[in-house]
Amino acid sequence: MSAIPGFDRTYRLQALSEESLVAARGFKPEASDVALATLPKSGTTWMQQICHQLRCDGGDEEFTNIMTVVPSLEDRFYWEGGIPKDKTQVAPPRLFKTHFCGKYIPPFQRSILVVRDPADACVSSYHYVRGFLPDGTQFMPLEAFGEKYWLTFCNTPSYGEPELSGPLHHTVRWLERAKKEGEDQMKLLLLFYEDMKEDIEREVTKVAKFLSTDTLRLDTPERIALAVEKSSFQYMKENEDKFGAKPRPEFIKRAGFIGTDKGSSKVRDGKSKSGKDELSQEFLAKIDQQWNEVMLPATGCATYQEFRQKYRQD
Repeated sequence: MSAIPGFDRTYRLQALSEESLVAARGFKPEASDVALATLPKSGTTWMQQICHQLRCDGGDEEFTNIMTVVPSLEDRFYWEGGIPKDKTQVAPPRLFKTHFCGKYIPPFQRSILVVRDPADACVSSYHYVRGFLPDGTQFMPLEAFGEKYWLTFCNTPSYGEPELSGPLHHTVRWLERAKKEGEDQMKLLLLFYEDMKEDIEREVTKVAKFLSTDTLRLDTPERIALAVEKSSFQYMKENEDKFGAKPRPEFIKRAGFIGTDKGSSKVRDGKSKSGKDELSQEFLAKIDQQWNEVMLPATGCATYQEFRQKYRQD
């Protein structure tokens, strides 16, 4: 019997397994651990790099891939030996990327939630998945991908719950969790991808202050300046091998439509507003419908821009 009913064994290039998801759901964070919570293609890798550079005095360019130093909590490679399972990481605090939402959010006492315009995130996800395919390979159209995978993200048995629907539930559930737990139990820093594009130094400074404690100050001018430099689009694009993804060979043949070991970059073009340019008005209306059903009742905000203005943290 499946440990997770409905789990798709070919899902996400075999990056997930039922065993890894069960292990991740049972994970007990230490008090100083920090979750980096995002929807896919919403600034995940960017935030991993920012936080990692802040915690490494003098920076770190020695890692081969960001996932080896800031692991994905639910990734099977973390639980199956691809990444050391001991309690330490290269520097404190320990950082864990996660796409979990709903009742499966682990009990982290500190979390950074990065949110992006849902239309832009949908388009970026499509290009990321398509990047694994051999050149010239036929792939489903953008909006077919959006219908099948993006608009149902939180409904998947991997990350969410059957009663949830689209990706917007991810943001709502994290906000609800923080409100329910209270700041004594769960401190949450909410950031917006577009604000990071607008003024990266300002947003890195917020992160540095959030990560700092009485005994560990990460908000020094030197650390902030170095993190800004090493998380720039230019730096990450020039070193994109450190920030890409490549399926492990033993899983390639089992990964459905994917029949290559070609990797896909997580640093694409550094632009925003691609959703409005590449999606039809009909598909954008479906995102708006989900917004009205999920985000409007929860936040009182009628649009993403209104939400960004109301919830931006100084």
